[in-house]
Amino acid sequence: MTPTIRGIARSRVVAAAGVLSFLAATGTAQDIVREPAAAPGLLHVGPFYVTPSFRISSLGLDTNVFYTSTDRRTDFIAHGGPGLEMVVPVHGALTLRADGTLGYLYYARTKSQRRLTGAGLGRLAYEGDRLHTGAQYSYTRSYGRLGFEVDRRVEQEQQQAQADLRYAIGSRFAIGVRGAAARHDIDAGQEFFGADLRRNLTRDAYGGAANLSYALTPRGGADRLLLRRRCRPLPSARRRARPDRKGLRDERRRAFTVSRHAGS
Repeated sequence: MTPTIRGIARSRVVAAAGVLSFLAATGTAQDIVREPAAAPGLLHVGPFYVTPSFRISSLGLDTNVFYTSTDRRTDFIAHGGPGLEMVVPVHGALTLRADGTLGYLYYARTKSQRRLTGAGLGRLAYEGDRLHTGAQYSYTRSYGRLGFEVDRRVEQEQQQAQADLRYAIGSRFAIGVRGAAARHDIDAGQEFFGADLRRNLTRDAYGGAANLSYALTPRGGADRLLLRRRCRPLPSARRRARPDRKGLRDERRRAFTVSRHAGS
């Protein structure tokens, strides 16, 4: 190897070592430096952080109001209303949250389908550096179609209580558990082809989940993705599957998670 070639090779090694040192320093800084926490609300009034909102759930034309195969009725529909989110920092990482929304389902021509809807959520949570835990209660009042089997809108209420815990082990591993109980209550006096919907569809549901996750990048990155593998839920859990309430923050992290669901 000539001196010129040897010098070029040595320069490349030194440059590569410098780049690796820079990347290592950058990765270490990401673990230490934290972004400043944003205010939990739009308005700050005394101990309360308040965020008002207005949501439009649906707006358009319903071409079959009563889900009939003949003599269809077309009508203009709009659904929405105001909402309010309130956060109270209790002490340190402990916070109390209360959300509420009020909606009105409006049909321009079909007055019988107009309804008042709403939802509420209360949550007490602790979100520390490693430990995230909390308990919440939610209530929902809705008016809508239950599914393909019941071709009519139904007034119903749902109440749900939930507790969850997540603990970070180091900068990559985390374990978590969650348990929930829900009550689905159909209003009385509603029938479908002679069947009492309240007696047949009112039910209680219980469920839980446990997970172990590993992050491909250390905690603190804002662009982490979630790679999740879930065990197949038990038959009773599949029959009573339901969407999570708004207010439970989805964690978007780059991780591999194994979960087991149980229900009865």
